[in-house]
Amino acid sequence: MSQHTHYTDSDEAVNNGDPLQALMQATLLREYGPVIGGDELRRALGLASMDALRQAVARQQLPVPVFNIQHRRGLFALTTDLAQWLAALRLSHGRSDDRTV
Repeated sequence: MSQHTHYTDSDEAVNNGDPLQALMQATLLREYGPVIGGDELRRALGLASMDALRQAVARQQLPVPVFNIQHRRGLFALTTDLAQWLAALRLSHGRSDDRTV
C-alpha cells in the first residue's frame, strides 16, 4: 500500500513563522494542488495575457521558477514558490494603511 502526502499548510512556511505565507500556501495548495500552470499561473502572476507570460519567460523576468512537464503543454510553477513570492511582495510594501494612492 502506497502512502500519499496530504497537502494542507506548508511546513516550510509555518517554520519560517510567516502566517501570511502559510495562509497563501494553504489556499493555493487547496485550490490548485502542488503545481499551477496555464491561465491560472498567468493570473496569479498578474500578467495581462499568455503572450505577456511567454515574453516574461523569454526575458527571464518571472519572479518564480517555471518548468515544463513531460507530455503536458505550457509552463508550470510550484504553488509554494508562488505563495512565497506573493507573501514577500505584500510584506515588502508594508501595511495597506501605510500606502499612498
